[in-house]
Amino acid sequence: MRQTTRSAWPAQSRSSLSAVVALTVLCAMPTLSLAAVRCGDRIINRGSSSAEVMAFCGKPAQVDRSTSYIGGATRSPGERNEAAGATTEIQVEIRTYNFGPDALMERLRFENGIVVDIQTLGYGYNEP
Repeated sequence: MRQTTRSAWPAQSRSSLSAVVALTVLCAMPTLSLAAVRCGDRIINRGSSSAEVMAFCGKPAQVDRSTSYIGGATRSPGERNEAAGATTEIQVEIRTYNFGPDALMERLRFENGIVVDIQTLGYGYNEP
């Protein structure tokens, strides 16, 4: 007489468990940035200029400006500061666009006048 081994979990339950695990992993992942924003009938994406965005999307609800520096300040012991390397200045501007309560807000990051990142935020609001 041949004895068969049965799994403790029926096939349907294993499939459901796999779906739950996959869904949990997807929900735990951070929100990915979108690569484009629609302003009217125009598409703004990474690489668009500040002037294009202003022309197509209009005035943002909020603008934050800062300066960032990359490079420089690396030197070997005993080296003088002027030989430490070049530092590059980057002008950073973050614009938040509010398209109203029925649309999602968008945050665009510009570096030296070029879109480098786009984040979709929650729903907008009616401006006073």
